[in-house]
Amino acid sequence: MKEQEKEQETKTFVININLTRGLVVVLIAVLLTVAFLGYLAWGQAQAVASAPQMPEAPAAPATGSSGLRKFYRTSTAYTPTLATTACAPGYHFASIWELLDPSNLEYTCDPLDAWCQSLYYDLGEGPPTGSEGWPLQAYVRTGYNADVSGVRGQANCDNWASDDPSDYGTLASLTHEWGVVEDLFVWDIGLNPCHTKAGVWCVED
Repeated sequence: MKEQEKEQETKTFVININLTRGLVVVLIAVLLTVAFLGYLAWGQAQAVASAPQMPEAPAAPATGSSGLRKFYRTSTAYTPTLATTACAPGYHFASIWELLDPSNLEYTCDPLDAWCQSLYYDLGEGPPTGSEGWPLQAYVRTGYNADVSGVRGQANCDNWASDDPSDYGTLASLTHEWGVVEDLFVWDIGLNPCHTKAGVWCVED
């Protein structure tokens, strides 16, 4: 009877040992898995840290208040032979066709134009049309071939190369006499002898 009990105890002990060994194996497997995953995560972190970092793109430069293309009339008067070089850097001598619809443009005052900078003008956010005794007529490109005739829209002082008083160039100004015609036209077009100084219309490149 005692021998049978001893044999049963021995079997129970062996089973307990086997169960303990199995648990140990499982625990070891779990630890190895955790260690392996930790190693992978560490390796990825090292790779990211050692990779060259791309610099952030610089901020875009600031534009005008409205984002529209700017234009202005020079406050200094020029003879037609100097009109093509009268505009500030970033601007060029404008064609009337670039200025035809001022609502698609933003007027910016010439820094030298004290009148435009003052509160004398009823500007709001738009361009000046003139001042007492000084309509804002200025030379403007016509899009026509070299011409010295007295025809508005064609005359361009021989493509802005002539200062002969018998030759003519075309000027433009924003209308400031709204009751002259039934409709409010935007531009008044005039002529100047090519030895005469006038402002120059400039538009942003």
